[in-house]
Amino acid sequence: MLEIKVLLVDDQLDQLESFIVNAETKGLDIFEVKSLEEAKEVILNKKNHFDAVILDVRFYLEKGSTKVGQKAYQEAVSFFTTQEMKFFTFTGVKNLEYDESFRETYGFDEDDSEFFLKGKDDNRLIERIKTFVQEEAVNWKIRNEHYELFKLCSDQYLGQHTEKELITLLSIIQDDSEVNNNLEVYLFNPIRKLLEDLFKVLYRKDLIPLALVPNGQVRLGPSNRFCAGFDVDGFELNQPYFPRLIADQVKFILAVTQPASHRSSLDGHLELNTQNYLLKGVLYQLFDVLCWFKSFIDTHPQANNWKEVVSQNYKGIIEKDQFGNYHCGEFLLNKRFVYDHNKEGDEIEVTQFEKNTSPTTRKRYPYFVKYYL
Repeated sequence: MLEIKVLLVDDQLDQLESFIVNAETKGLDIFEVKSLEEAKEVILNKKNHFDAVILDVRFYLEKGSTKVGQKAYQEAVSFFTTQEMKFFTFTGVKNLEYDESFRETYGFDEDDSEFFLKGKDDNRLIERIKTFVQEEAVNWKIRNEHYELFKLCSDQYLGQHTEKELITLLSIIQDDSEVNNNLEVYLFNPIRKLLEDLFKVLYRKDLIPLALVPNGQVRLGPSNRFCAGFDVDGFELNQPYFPRLIADQVKFILAVTQPASHRSSLDGHLELNTQNYLLKGVLYQLFDVLCWFKSFIDTHPQANNWKEVVSQNYKGIIEKDQFGNYHCGEFLLNKRFVYDHNKEGDEIEVTQFEKNTSPTTRKRYPYFVKYYL
């Protein structure tokens, strides 16, 4: 079962060592800070996610401060409420459960079940957090149900910041009522970001060249082709990374999630088919690609395993074989383009080509011409 991530805010963390050990043996993953300023930093940093918060009633307002007081707690309550984060109050001041002025000051009811005393209520607090998260916290349920997928949310793979995109996309599987209102926000942007993160990891590990990630911006289509073993911008892998199935899935995902200006056919399809099966299918393909990617990274693939293809332009004569294919030596030509612009016997100069993937012609013509003069 997935660990429950808890943020602990207390100025006397050294006195809570036994509680922290106890909590972590029971499935809580505790992250400790001493001030509200630090708490805000880790919460507002998109890389961090917490299922619950434990607050002392007295802690530092700012980092480096030496004074504790009521103001920090009051501001913390306001902040975590705004962030829609569940918090539990945990104090070591004795006999405060009988102190009416304290309860009035800090806003506790007489039977408030979210108020816990250190030493006395340690186990009750731990169990209350576990019960809340497992029964009421939607994001935790999603993360636990898709535990293997969330293993990618570490610096070894896609990074902690990708957890937000994954939760957004997995939520659509359960409730797609809002997705059609804004496909870019709810679906396409998170999908593209996750694919961009995937290729950025490959770049950081020296598995794809800089030409595919210029100025930190991923060229998604060319990156996919390169990883599938095609020559892209004069670079070609010695051994393809992506199996055909993975490359085809990425290609389809990109076709569906491309910017709106290129998506008229998809928009027309969605107007006629309102059940969102296509969109959910794209999500499952993405998740399959991501799980495969983790397995691939775990094999520790060889870095810089590509060659720079240096080729001179090829000059020759357009010929037609017995099957009606137009070619120039080993280079297969686009039949329709030849019909419209040339004729058999014309001399041409091939300036750009790629591997021929057609099972019927690639043995005779290993290259397909993209441009010629």
